[in-house]
Amino acid sequence: MESILAIGIDVSKEKLDVSSFDGKKRKSRVFSNKDEGIEDLIKEIEKRIKKGFELEKKLEETKKGTKKSKKKNDTNTNTNSITNSTTNSIANTTTTDNTPTITEVHILFESTGSYHARLALQLLKWKRGIGEHKANEDRLYNIPIFIYVINPLVIRKYTEESLDRASTDKIASETICQYVYEAVSSNRSNISSRQYETLRSFLLDSSYEDKLEIKILIKTLEGLKRTRTRILNEIEALEQYPDSYVHDAIESLKRVLIELEKEIKEIEKKIDNVIKNKEKYRELFIRLTGIPGIGKRTASAIIAYFGTFDSFNDAKEVSSYVGLTPSIKESGKSVKRASYNISKMGNPYLRQLLYMASLSASRYNTQCKLLYNRLLTKGKEKKLIHIAVANKLIRQAFSIVKFNKSYDPIYGLDEDMGKEILKEHERIKEKKELMKILKQQKDKKEKINTTINNIPIPLDNILNHYPNIAEY
Repeated sequence: MESILAIGIDVSKEKLDVSSFDGKKRKSRVFSNKDEGIEDLIKEIEKRIKKGFELEKKLEETKKGTKKSKKKNDTNTNTNSITNSTTNSIANTTTTDNTPTITEVHILFESTGSYHARLALQLLKWKRGIGEHKANEDRLYNIPIFIYVINPLVIRKYTEESLDRASTDKIASETICQYVYEAVSSNRSNISSRQYETLRSFLLDSSYEDKLEIKILIKTLEGLKRTRTRILNEIEALEQYPDSYVHDAIESLKRVLIELEKEIKEIEKKIDNVIKNKEKYRELFIRLTGIPGIGKRTASAIIAYFGTFDSFNDAKEVSSYVGLTPSIKESGKSVKRASYNISKMGNPYLRQLLYMASLSASRYNTQCKLLYNRLLTKGKEKKLIHIAVANKLIRQAFSIVKFNKSYDPIYGLDEDMGKEILKEHERIKEKKELMKILKQQKDKKEKINTTINNIPIPLDNILNHYPNIAEY
């Protein structure tokens, strides 16, 4: 008998509650959420897979022995007794062990901030190692392994639908295991299942490691920037006191601020290097930053959290993930007083970045500017308008990445309006080029001034040697 092995894992800081089901047996165990514990989990999975293979091999050998016995004892009156005893041994082996042969392994766990990252990385490494040994005779290396990191809201909704209100780590892992087994089994039975489609959208691939590196760097960068803001606020507060009391404290904070600035620049450089070293991310970065309103910071975050948007079928799913979709609450007689807000059920960091990007996009992004003006004319609040613009931005990003396009400022506009928009974009482009030249000249002048300050000779001597220096 062949079956899938479904594994559900409830992840916490210290431990992993693991439940597995192969269509016959359910099993639960607890492992440490450390490298050693995850290695033990992987060994347990391999042991379970090999157990099915060994039983299958034993059954095949028993069947071969039966055929040989039949040939040797065709003329013997004891043939029937030999055959019956062998058949009984096969039946006993199947019924007593009851272990099916595993053909696929599906591992599912919830996204739990940083707690699930170690597990995901080690499982991907294990999967990659198995893939590299495909030519090996060991059948373990021919087993497809699927790893999913699902949104906890999906499992919560599934639990509510099953009317299961009990809540322990073991029960949670069993529920996750049941979810993945039902989803995959329905697909194997050629039954169309929304549950399976949802599961597939959370499948981990090899790009997870690259995206995780960018994500960690971005979070580190944001942490440093928050610290910088806090220190600047402290300095501003201290400056309200007489200088004789706070001079040393302010100088100390300024020294910390200088080091912070160095680290911020270093992290930004590392993010750029990670993106530049990956060809597909480099191309994505260029296309994303081509959207007016989306800068380096936002583009890097979109790549880190979405990659190439392979897990999303349409722009609406992306908006939901970020939490920019409307949430309407009304009930009975309160219909007239219904509240209209965004769901805020998605990623708060991305939502914040897109909101800040919308401030620029509402001025320089053609489609976003038109949306902004239209909603402003209707008397909508500016905060609500910027949320709508942020939603428009992430939809533009999805379309450009998903369908391999570049930003088109006249997309969806009539011919006359399109011509006017193109002229405006040319003017903006010329202005940017001029600003770039002015900045280069300014940097050149500052460099010369720095050089002059570092040379220990009188200024008159420099002017005599370089009479045209005043032109700079």
